[in-house]
Amino acid sequence: HPILHSFPTRSSSDLNFAQQYIVNSAHRLQRASISDQTKTNYIMAEYQQFETLDAIVYPKKSTIFMLFSNQQYTVEYSIDKVEYNKKIDLTVSIPPRYKRILLADIAKEIFK
Repeated sequence: HPILHSFPTRSSSDLNFAQQYIVNSAHRLQRASISDQTKTNYIMAEYQQFETLDAIVYPKKSTIFMLFSNQQYTVEYSIDKVEYNKKIDLTVSIPPRYKRILLADIAKEIFK
């Protein structure tokens, strides 16, 4: 059974935030999230299909969900190959619907 841990926190701007972590029975982080009190702004990461290489466990698939005001964003990625301490060529494909979003713009939305 998954184990749920929740931690209420306070930010410097006096807004209430909640952090939540779900750990599966194999003691692997399955989900992590942080949200404001009204849940109109949140970010959540889900981790799936864990693999082990050289005694290091990592998720092969991850999804990040973000909601800021009424705008929702989703980032999905998969890891096809893992190598340690080697220079790699990173291949990225960008879908046609891609809209560029700057981290600074996301931060502005969170702390409005």
